[in-house]
Amino acid sequence: MQRQIAITLGMALNVLLLAGASTPAYAQAAQSKAEQEIKQRAVDYEKAMLNRDADALAAMMADDMFISDGNGNLIPKSRFIENVKANPNQGKYDDYHFEEMVIHVYGDTAVLNLIIVSKGSSKNGAFNTRTRSTSMVVKKQGRWQIVAFHNSVSKPA
Repeated sequence: MQRQIAITLGMALNVLLLAGASTPAYAQAAQSKAEQEIKQRAVDYEKAMLNRDADALAAMMADDMFISDGNGNLIPKSRFIENVKANPNQGKYDDYHFEEMVIHVYGDTAVLNLIIVSKGSSKNGAFNTRTRSTSMVVKKQGRWQIVAFHNSVSKPA
């Protein structure tokens, strides 16, 4: 009796392992297109930040998007975009790019972990920062939109 239970458990385990082995390949193939789309959005975002293009940034964000900064402040999309528009010369980026990007796709939702490297000048002087960012994006009406992100300044670049 114990032998039959052991054989049954062994067979069940093999079925689970085989099912698990085939799932990641399918999921990976299905996610690769999503990851490519998200990476392209990231490139577009980098360009928009470099150029302080408020309209392009706004188009990439859901209307109810918010930012949680390293000081615990919640900044809605409207305030972020207003700030970019109202202060076009507040900060000039010489460099703005992402490093160490990791994307986890869950259907029409994805979480991005990355480091933002930014270098430039503002009314307070030169800056050179590395910011850890976690972003959530959702595919809405056929395009990936940022719904939330949190930034924490890590260490100088």
